[in-house]
Amino acid sequence: MSRSLSIECEWLDEPGASDPVERRTWAMLRIVAGDRSVTRLLDRITESERQALFVPAFPIAHWLVANWWCLLHEPMRSEVLPAPTVFQHPAHRPWMLRHCLRASDSGLFLPRMFLYSNGPSVCVNWAADEEDAYPHMPGYFVESGLVCAERDVVDVALREFVSKVLSRLQGSNAPQVKDLRQNWSAISEGDAEESAFCMASAQMGLDPYSSDTWDAALVQFLEHQVGDALEEPLTRDFLEAATAPSAVAAWRWVADTTQSLGLQRRMPSRPRPPIGLTANAATIGYSLAQRTRGMAGLSARAPVADLSSLAERLGWGSFSFEERNHLPPSSVRAAVGWRSDTEPVVAGPQPGRSDSLRFLEARGLYHVLFGCEKGPRLVTEAHTWDQQASRAFAAELLVPRDAILDRCAPDTNSQELDNILATLAGEYQVSTKVIEHQLENSGISVSI
Repeated sequence: MSRSLSIECEWLDEPGASDPVERRTWAMLRIVAGDRSVTRLLDRITESERQALFVPAFPIAHWLVANWWCLLHEPMRSEVLPAPTVFQHPAHRPWMLRHCLRASDSGLFLPRMFLYSNGPSVCVNWAADEEDAYPHMPGYFVESGLVCAERDVVDVALREFVSKVLSRLQGSNAPQVKDLRQNWSAISEGDAEESAFCMASAQMGLDPYSSDTWDAALVQFLEHQVGDALEEPLTRDFLEAATAPSAVAAWRWVADTTQSLGLQRRMPSRPRPPIGLTANAATIGYSLAQRTRGMAGLSARAPVADLSSLAERLGWGSFSFEERNHLPPSSVRAAVGWRSDTEPVVAGPQPGRSDSLRFLEARGLYHVLFGCEKGPRLVTEAHTWDQQASRAFAAELLVPRDAILDRCAPDTNSQELDNILATLAGEYQVSTKVIEHQLENSGISVSI
């Protein structure tokens, strides 16, 4: 499948449009991601499918420019896309307004398409409508899909669309057009330093053009402390998980921890498969966990006694957890790196439960094995590709799916299932939540 994005528009005359800007940008619009039509819909009037919309392009271009940096650099803030029913929820609404195309104009008939970063690439994620969800609309969108494309590819596609809209409006002095031109110039003509500041802000979900309303310490932090290190994985991990109120103090904890422990880079002993564009994070996490168990000489279903003994099986001198209780925010769980070529370290606050510590250590093991080729990393609560892969890796390493499926049949009743989960949790030293997620990710329709 092609990993591309295009926004095709054929200009039309719409005499019924009362707004002159909208009339000049009225178009037959088709969005294609990975050779699939995001704008595929069922027309209620003709009772047939079509691939394009008849809408003004200006509101879409205006929304793209207003949210430009977040669309390309901010990750999803939850494990799955928020459902349409939570659009008004205060916890989800700001992110959805920044990332959901449908939010660009409530009066337009647009697909529920999201653009967001997953770390190494940009995701185009769209969802079909329920047939009776929007009876007042002329139709409903019938397809769902997910395509991850290189950031530069998405950047070019969006730039081409915005440029087409602005060219169509050449000579217009309407206030909204002037505003769009000014904002687009700020994006297009910014220097490298300005772009770095915008990218760092967007990774945190902040609008870089409203920095005059931020705390001065946060502005200075983004301008001077992370700008030069923006391409380093440690910085990216941090920004994708950090929140504005605690960012400065949290970064101080990260810097102090990595420096005091001398955490450094180390090339992986065996390369992992290519990530980001064609690979599902959970699938790769499972595969790498199985490979690691094999490298350590463990059978497919054997429990891991502890991560230190696993490290010995892998030929390392040690694998340790270093307690560092300098109170980073909960979104940053641990710093990870190599103290020497044979001594990987996971450092962070001590979890309250032993099974939580094992899971944290296993997530750290994923990073030290496969993610530290450019420097130390962070274990965070973000939902980017590597963080998702680390969760899948930890789950499969500690309690393999085959071991769970041996015990859990689809027709197991809830009481029996509770007992089985408790037994497995004790045997493999994990929480029942980890086992539940393994079942869910395996597509097992067992009520938990």
